[in-house]
Amino acid sequence: MLLHSNTTQRTGYPFIDNSHPIIAAYVNAICDELSRGKSPRHILSLIKNLQNQMETYLISKKACQDKCGCPSYAHSLSARDQLDDIYLSFSKIEAISQEDAIERIRFWAKQAVFNVDQPCFSCMERH
Repeated sequence: MLLHSNTTQRTGYPFIDNSHPIIAAYVNAICDELSRGKSPRHILSLIKNLQNQMETYLISKKACQDKCGCPSYAHSLSARDQLDDIYLSFSKIEAISQEDAIERIRFWAKQAVFNVDQPCFSCMERH
């Protein structure tokens, strides 16, 4: 099952709205490669690419949150920390099942990125 960003509920912030499909594509690629039984080294390189993409996104999000006085910056740090945790746990991929790994990365994207960004829509309406 593919992960889709909800493009019908755009936030009005281009860096968020443009990043969500890219993040979803990375997560889908990681899950696809996990389901194909690709090597842990390959999976970790994909996660590292996602971490790099997230860094750019989080820098832009922090600048926006600072400008708007948004209190949810802690969620952005949490998203980064959670992805770092996933990277560490996947580096020990023998200890985590393929299904658990797929579920964990999808859950992270939904909870730490997509759901957290929905309040940005109401912020956009105020500014």
